[in-house]
Amino acid sequence: MYLQWVYNALPRLEELQNGEGCFFAPYWKKQKNYMNARWQEAALTFAWLSKKHPVYKKRVVDALNYWCTLQTRSGSFPEYSKYDRSFSATAFTSLAVVEISKYVSLTQQHLSVLLKAADWLVKNDETVFTNQEAVAYIALLKIFKLTKQEKYFNAAEKKLLKILKNQAQGGYYLEKKGFDLGYSSLTLEMLGLAYLETQDQRLLNSAEKFITFIATGELPGKNVRETRWVIADGFEIFANKTVHGKQALKKILEQYNVKHLEQDINFCTDLYRHCWAYDHASVTLPSFSLKEDAPPLQLLKRPRFLNILRPFGLHRIRKVIP
Repeated sequence: MYLQWVYNALPRLEELQNGEGCFFAPYWKKQKNYMNARWQEAALTFAWLSKKHPVYKKRVVDALNYWCTLQTRSGSFPEYSKYDRSFSATAFTSLAVVEISKYVSLTQQHLSVLLKAADWLVKNDETVFTNQEAVAYIALLKIFKLTKQEKYFNAAEKKLLKILKNQAQGGYYLEKKGFDLGYSSLTLEMLGLAYLETQDQRLLNSAEKFITFIATGELPGKNVRETRWVIADGFEIFANKTVHGKQALKKILEQYNVKHLEQDINFCTDLYRHCWAYDHASVTLPSFSLKEDAPPLQLLKRPRFLNILRPFGLHRIRKVIP
């Protein structure tokens, strides 16, 4: 199922990348005057495919080269305006690049830009949106594994403690101090990736608590960030490692939108999660009916006045005014 989704999406993903390696089509089609670096995560899907289809390696290298041009002097990356210092874009693209290094060798330039981004993540935290801190955590953990530089391991450990502190008594991971199933599932995925690296019992205990909540609890009817999707990969990782893992996986496949490929941005930032889910699938489920119909598209309105604040980093401002 996951593999079919990936191959079905390939023609559109190929169309989104231009000859310079840029995936943010709204920019190269002159519909936007800024670059959203997160769309460059699409290179990870091509990198994953390059195992069987080496023709995609050039697309990956082009994407990495273009990603390098987007870094600000501070080490961060933009997302929603020209001068944005986005924690999200910095964390997610850093994770994508370090994952790409498993399939395509990084040049000295790629590595230099990656480490500058990692140094920025060491100095910055996002504790209001827990999922983003979780992405930074696993990115730094993997960069430590790549470089053996202890400062990245130490910073990752500090972020993990913040994430675990942000797990509510009920089991979910706080987003804006409340419940959001979609982003909690993303945090679960990040902790799952880390568990595969470390076998850290704290990660398993945390996942067990969340998965039990999903499988046996009554979920709140409203997501604080209005997500209408769930990431399946974390549930696949823990399906055979937790008491209620198979039950929770079956539930989310039957009741929630796990495909989540409604918009072009999702092809770039979410398609590779299906590659991961395919890799991590480890259990045979009893017969189930996949929830195929996606809920109506929800376009988030981002207030323009926030663009004035983005150069300072919204993650810093959210600490004061979440």
